[in-house]
Amino acid sequence: MWISTRDRLCRILVPMNSPEVFSYRQLHAAGYTRAQIERSLREGIIQRSARGWYASPLADPTVVRALEVKGHLGCLSGCRFYGVWTPPTNKLHVVYEAGDRPLPASGVLFHAANQPSPQQAVWPLRDCLDHVLHRHSTEE
Repeated sequence: MWISTRDRLCRILVPMNSPEVFSYRQLHAAGYTRAQIERSLREGIIQRSARGWYASPLADPTVVRALEVKGHLGCLSGCRFYGVWTPPTNKLHVVYEAGDRPLPASGVLFHAANQPSPQQAVWPLRDCLDHVLHRHSTEE
């Protein structure tokens, strides 16, 4: 039985609450070859969102935007992604590894992390909460 690449991606890589964004490492670990990834790009099953990152057409646009500016979704935006209530903000909170150089972008608030960036496109919830506690007051 033939299973489409999209169906295979969903079965292997897309857990509940997934941003539908995958690193090359994740795709490779799931058994995808460079040729299969390139074919999926040509067929529109995935699109390149940043160097080493691929997104499905259903990808969360805030996650894709964070990767485009060379960071990962975190802090208040990461908490919101995980379903945690946050105060309203019109800024996207992007966290990058200290020493990296994110791309300046309007509407983005950058935070440097004192730890390596995660393997996934969104910082884990525990780290997002830590970002909030260390970078925002209770009045914000």
